[in-house]
Amino acid sequence: MEDPVSSVLTLGLESLLLVI
Repeated sequence: MEDPVSSVLTLGLESLLLVI
């Protein structure tokens, strides 16, 4: 399960969590 979209979404969510 290594989809590019999934990885991008994960990175985005992690970045948002770090910013908050």
